[in-house]
Amino acid sequence: MAAKFLVFCGLVSLASATIKLQEIFSWNVVDWNYPDQFSKQQALRTGALIPENALPVGIERWRNKLFVSVPRWRSGIPATLNYIPLDAPYEPSPKLTPYPSFEGNELGNCQTGLTTVYRVKADQCDRLWVLDIGTYGYDKKMDFFIIPIPIFLTYVPSTTLQMCARTRSMYLT
Repeated sequence: MAAKFLVFCGLVSLASATIKLQEIFSWNVVDWNYPDQFSKQQALRTGALIPENALPVGIERWRNKLFVSVPRWRSGIPATLNYIPLDAPYEPSPKLTPYPSFEGNELGNCQTGLTTVYRVKADQCDRLWVLDIGTYGYDKKMDFFIIPIPIFLTYVPSTTLQMCARTRSMYLT
């Protein structure tokens, strides 16, 4: 019986070793689609954009968009919720487009802006669910997150570029 189990485990590991993930996009540093070169240069000059501080952590595909979340663990992240248009000409390191806009990702705008998005999920009803934990930055000396606003679960309809509702919740059930 133990021999059959070992053979089974060997076959499973062999089968899983033959399946390889295909790399579609990769970046040395992440960049964003600014409306013009002047806006980008101003963001670089003021510290609103520090490309080497960006670390994408969450992705979700919905129709012709690949949503990418970039938490604001450090300064210089102009948009925490972004997308890559999949129907655009292929680029191996595409620029991220803020979703729903740069204004909708404005840091400190707790009423209508996104602060730090971790996870994104599109459901069967074409709704985009966004987990915005409401933190900004990480204080290494204190070993905890600085929380200026409460945790949010944000619902955004995927068919438009407008936020529909915000649900305040400290505990997700």
